[in-house]
Amino acid sequence: ANIAWAVSSTFRRRSVLLDLDLQFGSSALLLDLQVGPGLREALEEPERIDELFLDRALVHMTETLSVMAAEEGLDRTMIPEPQGITALMTALKERTEALVVDAPRRDPEALVTVAEACHDLLVVTELTLPGLRDTARLLSLLEDGAPSTRALVLANRVPKGAPDVARREFEQELRRPIDVALPADEKAVALAANGGVPLAAVAPKARLSRAIDQLAGKLLDAKPRPVGLMARLIGRG
Repeated sequence: ANIAWAVSSTFRRRSVLLDLDLQFGSSALLLDLQVGPGLREALEEPERIDELFLDRALVHMTETLSVMAAEEGLDRTMIPEPQGITALMTALKERTEALVVDAPRRDPEALVTVAEACHDLLVVTELTLPGLRDTARLLSLLEDGAPSTRALVLANRVPKGAPDVARREFEQELRRPIDVALPADEKAVALAANGGVPLAAVAPKARLSRAIDQLAGKLLDAKPRPVGLMARLIGRG
């Protein structure tokens, strides 16, 4: 959510944030948005996807950022079909400058489908033993399933003190470097989440906010636009 915000506001790209975890996705919750059945309908019936459908399904948060997410019930299995994902991502890429996707890692087939359609894919981890194990497994899956997609390892919530697994040891075991490290900032993150706003709205000068901007620039291979072009929150104070 914060990467999508940085892409759309700091870099002023018309962006869509797509959260493909239909039941447990947190993008809409973090940004205090009300979502409908549009995402589920698009994935179940991709033949319905057109400009009018997307206009109704997307939630427009700012002048440059729209969100497509879901909060489906837990009474049935909700696993996106690959053809639905491909059709939806193709349609969204045709109408926007940047598409940021939160892909559920519980479904390897869906993850590979998303990766194949992306220029870059971030494997987000913490510097822990489970994080090391899962990062290695995800990188192996992506290497086999989406070899043309650039996979970047992002260490999240890196503490000021010693992590469970030292970065050097983590990289040695992984046999590749960590590409991006985001510092832990529990206070600012909690303040943003509880307020339903992006991190940059409550802590624009925080190290974490600056690091996310730098990450967005790395993904876009771009420099920030002038501050005066910051996106305006629609309907918010």
